[in-house]
Amino acid sequence: MRIEKQRGEDYPEVGHDNEGHYPYGTRLEIEDDMVMGLGLDDAKAGDQVMLRGVAFIATINETETPGEEKKCMTLQLTDLEVSPVLPDRAEDLYG
Repeated sequence: MRIEKQRGEDYPEVGHDNEGHYPYGTRLEIEDDMVMGLGLDDAKAGDQVMLRGVAFIATINETETPGEEKKCMTLQLTDLEVSPVLPDRAEDLYG
């Protein structure tokens, strides 16, 4: 699933730039040991990486108001792999 930037006041300022915001809850923060363990110690802000992971659903919250139902889940990561984003091979071959 591709996550698109949202525009407008209904969206919190996460990943803010002039083109909009990414929705709340779409960030993953990692710290020292994980940064080193994933080989990201030389990474710079703005670098793109590919994520692959395994998680279990830790919590599910369902709310219902007149005319609207919402479902929210918390995923607990148990395994995580990070690698560089590879260029699109078709783009390289066919332009």
